[in-house]
Amino acid sequence: MSDELPGEAGRALWARFVPTFDLDEREREVLLLACATADDVAELAGLVADGAPVSARAELRMTRAALARLLGQLRLPDDDGTPRPEKQLRAQRAAQSRWTKSAKVREERAHGAS
Repeated sequence: MSDELPGEAGRALWARFVPTFDLDEREREVLLLACATADDVAELAGLVADGAPVSARAELRMTRAALARLLGQLRLPDDDGTPRPEKQLRAQRAAQSRWTKSAKVREERAHGAS
C-alpha cells in the first residue's frame, strides 16, 4: 500500500480488500481514493462526536456518500463470487445518482431551515 495513507481507517479498508480481490490498476486507484475518504470519514466522525457544528455533520454525511460511491466503482463480485453483470452495475449507478440528487436536495433544505 502507498505511504500516502497513514490513517487507521484507510489502512483497515485496504487490508480488507487487497488480499481478497484481484484488483486491476484502475480499481487500485479507486481503492486508494476510498481509503483516503475513509480516513476523512473517521476524522469527521471524531469532530462530530466532540460536538462539532451542524456543518461538520453535513460534511460527514456527504463524505460517507462519497465513500459509498467509490466502493461501488470497484465492481466487486457478489457474495457467491459471481461477477455482477454490466446491466446490474448500470442500474446500481443510476440508483446511486438518483439518491445523490435527492440527498443534495435534502441537504439544501436542511441548510435553508437552519
